[in-house]
Amino acid sequence: MRRREFIQSGMITVLTSLSAVAQRSATQEAPPAAGRGLRDRVAHPKSSDALYLPVEGETHLENGLWDECPRERQFVKGGKAVIADIQGPGVITMIHFALGAVALSINRDTILRIYWDGEATPSVECPLPDFFCDPNGAIERIDSLLINKLRGWNAYFEMPFAKSARIELTYDNPRYANATFSPGHWGGVPAYSSVTYRKLESLPASAEYFHAQWRKQTLLLGKDDYEVVQASGAGQLIGWNVTLRSLSGEIPPCDQNEVIQVDGSATPSVEWQGMEDSFGFSWNFPPDANQFPYAGYNPFLGGYAAYRFFLSDRVPFRKSLRMAIVGKGQTAVGSTAPGSELEFTSVAYWYQREPHRPFEAMLSAGDREPFAAALSPDRLAADRKHLEAGEAMVLNCGGSSEIEFLKPGWGTEHGYITHPPYRILCSYMTPEVEFAKQGWDFRLDEGQPLNDSIARVEGWPSGSWRSIGGLLQFRLLCPQHASGTLKLFLLDGDKAGRRQSVTVAERLVGKYSNFENGTWIEATISAADTVKSVIPVTIRRTAGPDAALSKIIFVEAQATGRGLGELPQTGSG
Repeated sequence: MRRREFIQSGMITVLTSLSAVAQRSATQEAPPAAGRGLRDRVAHPKSSDALYLPVEGETHLENGLWDECPRERQFVKGGKAVIADIQGPGVITMIHFALGAVALSINRDTILRIYWDGEATPSVECPLPDFFCDPNGAIERIDSLLINKLRGWNAYFEMPFAKSARIELTYDNPRYANATFSPGHWGGVPAYSSVTYRKLESLPASAEYFHAQWRKQTLLLGKDDYEVVQASGAGQLIGWNVTLRSLSGEIPPCDQNEVIQVDGSATPSVEWQGMEDSFGFSWNFPPDANQFPYAGYNPFLGGYAAYRFFLSDRVPFRKSLRMAIVGKGQTAVGSTAPGSELEFTSVAYWYQREPHRPFEAMLSAGDREPFAAALSPDRLAADRKHLEAGEAMVLNCGGSSEIEFLKPGWGTEHGYITHPPYRILCSYMTPEVEFAKQGWDFRLDEGQPLNDSIARVEGWPSGSWRSIGGLLQFRLLCPQHASGTLKLFLLDGDKAGRRQSVTVAERLVGKYSNFENGTWIEATISAADTVKSVIPVTIRRTAGPDAALSKIIFVEAQATGRGLGELPQTGSG
């Protein structure tokens, strides 16, 4: 392969760097002449001198999200942050995200988007953890050549651009569409980001740009194919990751074929006869997680999660590319019977010349979540108690996380670097919604959610919602004409002398003080109040540092015991 062809491929120099370490005795190439640009900087893939060839340009780093960064690089009201806005030509060499200060993982609520050269639609659009082969933030550790994760997410794809590169994060959960975020203190988003890049003198006009697209679909594989990616233009596929689960709750089948069709051909250029074989395994995936440089596997919520990078076996295309998982004609894996549905998610990684084919619209936050497994007996019993109490919704404001108090020395003893006296208990955030009947939800319109870990740092016994500028506003979404009693638990958790007024459904409920140990207040809600299927609540600070709220319960009017058949089918939502 000629040097120019290798550069136009958008291939990653880490391959040649590894070759340099492993093959020091190989023949060296002459260093490139100064000022030749990106095409002359990268070594031929068979050479071993990439580590000590002179490189062009200056290396820079863009910081984001942390409170030391400019405000415009942090999450602002509305949950959006532009973490890098770089003028080209240049090439991004690494993207890093740190875990939230109070969570070991985040879910698909946070979306990563990357735009090249001022384009209107993104070339990368994925839930942030899934981009890093970490579906829905469920995997603690990923070890591969191009992506790794352990207390942070790191990607080493080279991403060239001629004019500009803009990298955005959006916290895309409608419950917090208008919430205000504190840097690093909200478990739903990363605490810090860095984007490493190198400025270049020029970029070849024919250079291929990096792309990545996430998809999710539930289907009967014997009836329909799962479409991993469809691309138009010229480029090459360099990898993908995938999850597979069965809605029946059984172990999903693993013998379906993956096909890659190039330039409109009806005959696949590549077809693996068995899903696990395409990732280097056989006779199903192994029982334990495996991490290799080019491929790996992890158990995932009763199913499978796997990644595979095509580096030495990239799949080039000139006009179009289609990759799909097929089940037609495979009686062992394909079924059109109801109850045999399979849930797939995937991220495809490829390089191509712009413009690219526009992506399908991103699914809503709820639709991005993995389907919920059947409720456990303990969960069913807990939900039954809520129903028997007549409760339609129970919210623990701010939720909870994995950091708890611990004895001095625990972190050092167990190999954790923590801010004493905290410890890590689990790798997920507990949702705020303890219980919700169908048709009930909430929206935090003004305020800041602080989970119980941050609250305890401040001396509070539980999480809370706090006001910004003295105003805390939220809405309970409910069925039309719902009626009953709204209960609010006010807590001055750090005993700061808070005083606040509470207005529900545009009626002043009262003004409150001296609630250092917490106090419940109640407001009666009539059917006329909920004609628009919403209950608005406003809490205003009248004294103290901010207004605060810790728990919300709605008890329906004329509540009676419910049968098991009326229990929520997916738990807390």
